[in-house]
Amino acid sequence: MKNFIWVLVAFVTLVGVMVAAMTAQGKAGRDYAHSALQAAPRTAAGPLPCQDVLRRPLPKGVRACRVFPAAQPPRAEIQYEDGRLSAVQLSAAP
Repeated sequence: MKNFIWVLVAFVTLVGVMVAAMTAQGKAGRDYAHSALQAAPRTAAGPLPCQDVLRRPLPKGVRACRVFPAAQPPRAEIQYEDGRLSAVQLSAAP
């Protein structure tokens, strides 16, 4: 029984560490995409790579980032190295 409890504690700890790492990675990617979205010219016709807009490399764990400034509402899409996708939109002005 004692070994079972140790295995259970180790498993829960491992899951907690993985969730924390993915949360931090997601926040860094969303912040980067939001910065690119704010810096992108609204007159651009097609998608723009975020690193071209910001002139700095992608954050760790992000495979790709594209900004769609002409979309309504303007948005950015982030693809993470583990295959997850995320989107960021500019909120409408009040």
